[in-house]
Amino acid sequence: MYSANAARNQFSAGNLDGVSGPRIVVMCFDRLERDLSAAVAAIERSDHFEANNSLGHAQDLLGELAQMLDTEAWEHASSLLSIYDYLLRLLAVANMKKDAARVHEALRHIAQLAEAFRAAERESFATARPPIADAAPDDVVPRRISVRA
Repeated sequence: MYSANAARNQFSAGNLDGVSGPRIVVMCFDRLERDLSAAVAAIERSDHFEANNSLGHAQDLLGELAQMLDTEAWEHASSLLSIYDYLLRLLAVANMKKDAARVHEALRHIAQLAEAFRAAERESFATARPPIADAAPDDVVPRRISVRA
């Protein structure tokens, strides 16, 4: 059974050590697509419990993506934040009404965003510089995940 706290603890337990910011965002979108597809299937078979779990998890992930978004790092971040807000509201109504059409709409938007972030991740790897070999551990600066990361 899904627990938001258990998922957060798993992420903070070190399973994402060494994973780039763009990769984390892509992983979140991959999971969002799976959650929304599972929600549609659950709604179609009238499994309200599973639909609620899948949609709740998707809403939690969107909330985390919104919190990770560094609105100071990118001029269009506030627009992306508005899209996340719209999707959160759309999924809340879809969950209350068990409305597969609304979930499909959210899934279309998520798929478009996911593809954009996958392209950005590919571009970031193509332009990435190799790590500095002689950097001391004290030289490591904590990173904030942003769409520019």
